[in-house]
Amino acid sequence: MLLAEPPRCVTSVSPSDRGLQRAARTAFLQPSRGGLGTSTPGALLAACAAVSMHSWGRARRKACRRAEEEHREPDIKTIETMMKFSNQYAKVSKTNYCADKSVPAVVIVGLALHKETLGAPLCPCRHYEDKEKEVKDGYWNCPCVPMRERKECHCMLFLTDDNPFTSDCSHIDLEEILKMKG
Repeated sequence: MLLAEPPRCVTSVSPSDRGLQRAARTAFLQPSRGGLGTSTPGALLAACAAVSMHSWGRARRKACRRAEEEHREPDIKTIETMMKFSNQYAKVSKTNYCADKSVPAVVIVGLALHKETLGAPLCPCRHYEDKEKEVKDGYWNCPCVPMRERKECHCMLFLTDDNPFTSDCSHIDLEEILKMKG
């Protein structure tokens, strides 16, 4: 089955059909078919299979892989590596962590995930159109250029003494991170 025009992305599905929600985010249907609202689960699967066969399938598979990577958990060893890096950098740069320990915990886990999936600790607090390109550019790889040049951390991981959210602590333990992570 060949599609005559580029498909549009379907972004909604019945809340009761949890199994199809994930597929629907990246499934593509022809506009002439009325979208997901009038489709059955079988039609959705057929549309997904048809798109996979077409040239848009590669982009769809890449989007699916990226979505799966964003929702997976990094390995504890990688979290520990990023924790050690963060503790050392906070010490060297004479900065402290946020008073709310969940902030550095979440940021460190995000850095660890990007380290595993992208090969570099890309800032997890920003939206990127193309993460691979951003990693190559290096501007937002932790510590990012604003942090290195002006001690301005967008993530609030490394805070200077004049920041109202700073604590007097420049060290976080793995147990604290895992506890905050959930």
